[in-house]
Amino acid sequence: MNYSTRFPNNILFKDEGVEYHLYNGIYSTPHDHAGIWECFIMMQGKAIHLCNGSSKLIDRGFFAVMRPKDRHYFASTKTLVTPQHVSISILDSHVRKILDSIDPSLYDELLYYSDNLTMQLNEKHVKYFFINLEELFFTALLESHYVSNLLKFKFTDLLSIMLVAKQKKSNNYPPIVRELIEHFYTESKSEKSIDEFCKEFSYSHAQLLRIFLNASGKTLVYFLTDLKFDKAYNLLLSTNDII
Repeated sequence: MNYSTRFPNNILFKDEGVEYHLYNGIYSTPHDHAGIWECFIMMQGKAIHLCNGSSKLIDRGFFAVMRPKDRHYFASTKTLVTPQHVSISILDSHVRKILDSIDPSLYDELLYYSDNLTMQLNEKHVKYFFINLEELFFTALLESHYVSNLLKFKFTDLLSIMLVAKQKKSNNYPPIVRELIEHFYTESKSEKSIDEFCKEFSYSHAQLLRIFLNASGKTLVYFLTDLKFDKAYNLLLSTNDII
């Protein structure tokens, strides 16, 4: 399927620091993202993604967050299907404000995360993203500020997916940590305090924090940040200010 017949190729909101692109084919020029964060998803075809000295064969559903410090490009493969990927980019200063509204430590943790920020989305996530994107473009004739805010919302949604993927349980975690993380996500609408979780699992505050940090390498508070993304959504969709 050629998505260029369903989605526009470019939408630019330079005054608001937001850009959308649909790339047909391979963007083969090495480049960094000075001052910009980009989320992109492969829509169809295959390509080789080269990023920060590593390479990976990618296809539909490959998702990456490119930070200002990242340098990447694409190489072609022998395929009959034209590679296409969708990209949403936002100014670094805007991303910092979004993340600071959730947890001031998140910006640096993502920016200096040691590995590339990539993952493979399942087909359910891919279809959901494309349906949302298609619905967004039905609003293209509406006020540009409204459309740019929807793009910010989608960018934040994608960023939250990446954060959750990097925070989720590991097979090496002890059972109590796995159970606790599962509880956070199944009870994602709750606003329980850490002390309440400690009482529920019969651990002291210090014991639980120490076990969690030793197992995951991250603080318990860091894992809870996904619960706060609604605040970022509300900020993006309810304000008329440029962020």
